[in-house]
Amino acid sequence: MTADEWIRLVQVIVAALPAVGQKLRSDNRAEWYRRYAQATEWSLREEFEAKAIGWLNLTELGDSALITHTEVPLVRSLALDRVKRRKRTSST
Repeated sequence: MTADEWIRLVQVIVAALPAVGQKLRSDNRAEWYRRYAQATEWSLREEFEAKAIGWLNLTELGDSALITHTEVPLVRSLALDRVKRRKRTSST
């Protein structure tokens, strides 16, 4: 390969790296959201075991590096709603 071909190859590789990184992050974020939706559904089930598994998963997902600043309030509001519901049911 000539020097020009090597330079062009390096340019292509350098240009492609951010796109690959962005694709991986996007795929990981989509998987995070899929797991969040599933954990939310499980946390609202009637069965104690399913509810416990859902909340354990929500806790882990809330601590994940993939969560964004826009999703933190969603996770927190779901947890607060759970606390409010628990207080209502325990006071009756």
